[in-house]
Amino acid sequence: MPILSKPALTTFALASAFYPGNSFTIGRSRYPPPAAVQSAVQLRQGMTATLENAQSQTVEKPQEASFAGSGALAAVTAGAALAARRLQRRQRCAATKRRQQPVTSRAEDAVLAALQAGNDSVPQKGNLVQYSDTWHIHKAGDEVPESAKWSDCSVEPSSSEYANDKDPGAKAWVSKSKISFDYRVVEVPRGHLLDPSCDALLFGHLQHGSPERAAAEAKPQRRLVVIDETVDSLYGARVRAYFEARGVEYDMLVLPMEEENKSMEMTMKVAKKMKEFNIDRRTEPVLAIGGGVCLDVVGLAGALFRRRTPYIRVPTTALSYVDASVGAKSGVNFAGSKNRLGMYVPPAAALLDASFFVTQERREVANGIAEMAKMAIMKSEELFCLLEENAPRMVADKFMPCDDNDGVPARILQLSIETMLEELAPNLWEHSLDRLVDFGHAVGQDLEMAALGTEHELMHGESVANDMALMTCLAYQLGFLSTTERDRTLNMLRRCQVPVWSPVFTYKLFSEAVANRVKNSMGQKLPLPIGLGRARIVNDVSDADLKAAWEMWCDLCGEQGAGEPTEVAAQSFARQLSDA
Repeated sequence: MPILSKPALTTFALASAFYPGNSFTIGRSRYPPPAAVQSAVQLRQGMTATLENAQSQTVEKPQEASFAGSGALAAVTAGAALAARRLQRRQRCAATKRRQQPVTSRAEDAVLAALQAGNDSVPQKGNLVQYSDTWHIHKAGDEVPESAKWSDCSVEPSSSEYANDKDPGAKAWVSKSKISFDYRVVEVPRGHLLDPSCDALLFGHLQHGSPERAAAEAKPQRRLVVIDETVDSLYGARVRAYFEARGVEYDMLVLPMEEENKSMEMTMKVAKKMKEFNIDRRTEPVLAIGGGVCLDVVGLAGALFRRRTPYIRVPTTALSYVDASVGAKSGVNFAGSKNRLGMYVPPAAALLDASFFVTQERREVANGIAEMAKMAIMKSEELFCLLEENAPRMVADKFMPCDDNDGVPARILQLSIETMLEELAPNLWEHSLDRLVDFGHAVGQDLEMAALGTEHELMHGESVANDMALMTCLAYQLGFLSTTERDRTLNMLRRCQVPVWSPVFTYKLFSEAVANRVKNSMGQKLPLPIGLGRARIVNDVSDADLKAAWEMWCDLCGEQGAGEPTEVAAQSFARQLSDA
């Protein structure tokens, strides 16, 4: 069966056969697909069938299929001149019966072009070819061995625009590289991750049946574990017993992973331990076990150590389960700003076990639900309604199902993860700053840092909830929401047991946060709800509308009128936290 070319990131949501509903993978998984994503798998099967049909047609009329594939690509490729040159090169090579690529690849190009017409992300063949262990820039007329390996990357020489009479031969080169990342986000049965009978901590990042997994299973394993000190006090003994039962050489680095310590200094401690452990740069992923701070710090250390050392995320909080674990970013705070230093290098895998939530305080669980509410408001009315009805129970029971037929906790978690992955995968490196996942973070991060260390300190999800409540008021001010939609959204956030107002968030701080947003995101680019589970990116909001929205937020959420925060509002804020 012919293989489809991969885009820069191929995303699939796949299920674990042993867990009801359930597991998500960026890359590929051994598990059959859940009904929620059956359509995505059927689409791929349809593409495969179409590709096989194109291949059979190509076998009968290879030149015709080759030209059709080239023409289709040229029609959708930005830069007509480059496309034309590629078309001419293929025609010349076909005419002289020199195959530059297998027939199946030409058919594959034609199918992808037809299915994704107008999509600039369609994979393109580059001009680099490898034979005799050496890469070469291919030029028209160059002889290429049948066994040569073609790349989708290219190096394009040209004359330098700075050439002059003294040096007319100066050249310039454009290097175009396509970097592919595949990473898995996989749920395991509740409470099984630290069971020695489960091999996920050792091999869960490797595709079942792959040569890499077979090679790993055939040799002794080593693991460096970086674990938050609070998590170590709760689960450290089970982690150690797991590796001892499986005969794994391991070492554990226990660190106080708190927001105040989220720094380059902490990152360097992890990197130093990686050096001392003499970690293999490809086959011994570092295990990060803890909340979002731990996952971010270890992720940055892995990205820096030898420029890319694999790591695995094991989130132990409700917040990191649906937020830090599923993305590619890592980072630390710097110069008073949140996550100002960081990288875009995803983990090899994120391994999810919701049983860790049972040792969290209820306020911490609610903190995580705020991030789930973000995706509900932005793009999932189903998730919105589930939280609207069930959020208090999720906080109280810490996502434990009430009986064997209770699928609500799992559904909330899976929708939160899947909707996040849908937004992150096509924009992994944030080439576009129009991001719906920034809802709650446009100004909320400034609030979080301003409140840090004060008597009104907020957890991350609580800061996000304040931002979401204020932006909901802004959406109403701009006419995007009805009164009913506005009030349902604010009440849903309250039912998530998080504060929706803070005395720290004065209008002065809000104005400064908006200014920071404009600077850092190259425009306001405010994600705003336009209904329940629907959103858009908004720019050019006037100062008058911003001020009116802030005043409305104070009226509806702070109980103190349109002025600056008062003692009454501060007491209301304290009650919200105590109730949570």
